[in-house]
Amino acid sequence: MAQQKTTVDTAKLNNTLNNHVNALETTRKQVAQNYKKEKKVAVQGSPMYRPFFGNNMPIIINGVAIYVPLDGQAYEIPETFAAVFQERIARIDEQERRRKAMSNVQNNMESYAGERDLIKRA
Repeated sequence: MAQQKTTVDTAKLNNTLNNHVNALETTRKQVAQNYKKEKKVAVQGSPMYRPFFGNNMPIIINGVAIYVPLDGQAYEIPETFAAVFQERIARIDEQERRRKAMSNVQNNMESYAGERDLIKRA
């Protein structure tokens, strides 16, 4: 049985891919403009969060990225990004609260199982 050879028009394929990438980039820019028009919310990231996120907290939504510095200063960012920022900060705060509670061995005695809320059920 003879093998069939497949030929590919690379110029046409590259053109199609470039058109697709350009269309996606145009859409991303439109989405970015929508975020720029959103109401701005002030957020403030303490340097204590640097071990978790680095010097800046990257927030990427629908291909649009912003980087919020964690230097203790207040910054105004779009509402959608601020919601993600606040949720991440709250999650880290909860982790730290639980870590501190669990490390306090002297006060972790329970008279019955589950008396203290140290372990969160998944």
